[in-house]
Amino acid sequence: MMTIPYATIRERWKEDDDFRREHAALEPEFKLVRKFIETRAKAGMSQSEVAARMGMRQPAVARPESGRHPQ
Repeated sequence: MMTIPYATIRERWKEDDDFRREHAALEPEFKLVRKFIETRAKAGMSQSEVAARMGMRQPAVARPESGRHPQ
């Protein structure tokens, strides 16, 4: 089985109208997550520290930062 490099797949996606449309629709979410990560880093806080202040566990902070959604 041949492995296709990620860069090759990414270039194919950029040419796909459906992919570009769906990616654009998610841009507000991407922007929010980037801002959340930036703000947490600027405050010098770890994911665990943010979670503790929110009364949550660390994975609840890690999931959105990683791009994965809760089940």
